[in-house]
Amino acid sequence: MNSAQFQSLFHNLMCSQCKKQVTVNLSDTFIDSECSISCSCGSNRKTVASSVKQDGKTFTRSNLAIVEYSLTKNLGYRGLQVLSGVLARPVMHASAYEQHARFLYTQMNNVFPEQMSNTFTAVKKHYKQYGREEREDGVVDVDVTFDGTWMTRGHRSHIGIAFVLEADTRQVLDFEVLCNHCIPCSKERTSHRDTFQEWFQTHKSRCHKNFEGKAGEMEAEAARRLWQRSETLGFRYITFVGDGDSSAYKAVCALNDGTGPYSCRVVKEECINHVGKRLGTRLMKLKETAVMTTTKTGKARRLSVLGGAKKLTDHVIDKLSFYYNSAIRRTARTTVEEMKQAIWQSFFHLSAKEDQHHALCPRGAQSWCFVKRAEAEGKQPESHSTKSLYLASLPHEQLELVKGVYRDLASPTLLQKCLSGRTQNPNESLHSKVWRKASKDKNAGLHRIRFVTQVTIWEHNFGYQSYNLLQKLGLEISRTTRVVQEALDKQRKRHQTPRGKKRAPAPQDNEEKSLPGRKRRKVEETPAYQAGAH
Repeated sequence: MNSAQFQSLFHNLMCSQCKKQVTVNLSDTFIDSECSISCSCGSNRKTVASSVKQDGKTFTRSNLAIVEYSLTKNLGYRGLQVLSGVLARPVMHASAYEQHARFLYTQMNNVFPEQMSNTFTAVKKHYKQYGREEREDGVVDVDVTFDGTWMTRGHRSHIGIAFVLEADTRQVLDFEVLCNHCIPCSKERTSHRDTFQEWFQTHKSRCHKNFEGKAGEMEAEAARRLWQRSETLGFRYITFVGDGDSSAYKAVCALNDGTGPYSCRVVKEECINHVGKRLGTRLMKLKETAVMTTTKTGKARRLSVLGGAKKLTDHVIDKLSFYYNSAIRRTARTTVEEMKQAIWQSFFHLSAKEDQHHALCPRGAQSWCFVKRAEAEGKQPESHSTKSLYLASLPHEQLELVKGVYRDLASPTLLQKCLSGRTQNPNESLHSKVWRKASKDKNAGLHRIRFVTQVTIWEHNFGYQSYNLLQKLGLEISRTTRVVQEALDKQRKRHQTPRGKKRAPAPQDNEEKSLPGRKRRKVEETPAYQAGAH
């Protein structure tokens, strides 16, 4: 509604003092509108929107809300311009948008530590229930998962983020955002090299660059910073659950060289999802590599190609990876020997050509091995040719190559790191939440990514209803906002993994499973659903 339409609604409005007609004015301040009523007798009234002041500037609730929306919903300033046009509202000037954004960044940095203290209290209470008490200095030893993510793919990203999550409660304990490039600094250094240092003193508080190095070095540097300040938060991260990248773990171990804050060894555990993919990766490389062997006469000859019909096709490799991963998941939180035996059971079962080759398969009528199941029932086992035994058709020399890969990936050293059955799924989920708020295909600076990360952590740890930065600033929150947040929390709880005493139970063999790159499918409840069974 414009000012003329608004005045027409109150054209007969009289002053309560002089009984004369008053003047009604409606002025727009971007999303907010301000209404004033004045009279020739000198009396006047003005509606004041819910607002907050800082450094002589007034920020209204609606304007802050729309700027916050643009920052966290992947719009940015350009998107806000389009939205203002759709809503037929005045377009906010770029400088005003920047002022509102900086105000939100500052207020978030002030409020966020208070929210995180609630997380710290909850995590310490969780560990106290299971016998891990605080030390005299108030520090608790905790198990964490760690992983990093970059704004763009490859090793040319200017911004990287790393999170530390408590492994059992999956609460975010700390994060680090690194940026190795600042556009204003780069321009100023190029054009005014002599006066750059003087200029930088005024720019320092807004500089985006907080890391010197390449994108590939960000994860290790972030790990070092997070572990180094962990005790100031009241924690000591003693278990490092990560992927196969050893640079971050090496950086953490360097803090335990006698000069760092850690007096104990940080234990490395593997994400079982990443370990489960290693078999497929190794077999794909083996299939693509020309393998040479030596004959009895001493001559070198090339083995036949591993790929092809009834050999190591992509489908077969997917199946082998699936069964290898299933063996690890099924025996998690048992012993190394049980996990190793489960892996070799699947290998020998899938490579068997006769009944006597199933010596390692579990016995009994409930066995997933069709041979052992038939023996327990006193029946004749079905022919091996009717079963999908993916390795049985490989020549002996090629089977030995595949067996060598299994031998490497069934080593006690590796399996020891998989016994906890932990994954980096919570970290990966958190990464996707951040990049949904700040898309990778749009430009964003350090301060906006840090703000988006803080909003994501707030919602992740406490839910959508608990998050409202504007309410923390004393501004009114509409009922509609509450309704939307409540709906989002209900949806969040439906998709949330149950959190038990430690971890949810490992998926059993009759539960839903999926192959790499395939849609999830419902599996019938049958004890025969195991490696090579039908």
